[in-house]
Amino acid sequence: MKRFLIAIVMLIAVCGCSAQNSKNEKEVLTNKEFAKIWWEVEQSHSDAYTELGKIGLFGTSNDENEQMEHARSIYEEYTQKVLDKYGIKIGERVKVGFTPDGSTKKADNGVIICNIVDETKEYYDCPIYFKDDSIVDIKDKTVVIDGEFTERYPGSLAFFNNCTVVSEN
Repeated sequence: MKRFLIAIVMLIAVCGCSAQNSKNEKEVLTNKEFAKIWWEVEQSHSDAYTELGKIGLFGTSNDENEQMEHARSIYEEYTQKVLDKYGIKIGERVKVGFTPDGSTKKADNGVIICNIVDETKEYYDCPIYFKDDSIVDIKDKTVVIDGEFTERYPGSLAFFNNCTVVSEN
């Protein structure tokens, strides 16, 4: 009887641990899955503007920084509603697999920008922003990148930031 109880306790411990590990490990999103989420986030920002209007979204201050700060909190709220459907939190690292087309470029602030192209063309291309130059010169190889949804730049298309290449094949 003692062995039976020990076996049950061990089975519960092993099953519980493996379930927790699989829950913590996010799967790698395909370019289409990512593009769908990105598009929904983009649409939620349009919805915020439509529902609240310019003053409701940006506030009444004449200071541009105060306007952006006001809008950031609202955009975060709308974005998080979308991300909740996918079990993602703003600022949480997410992995995406895709084949870059080699058309990377530098933004004015020096950040590297690359597009994730939805190969099915159901959703449009999604710009993503890298914190390093790990994507530069990669073409015709499948990569897995790691990045995060953020509202650091409200009113722009910079929803997926701080990316870096974690593997390439």
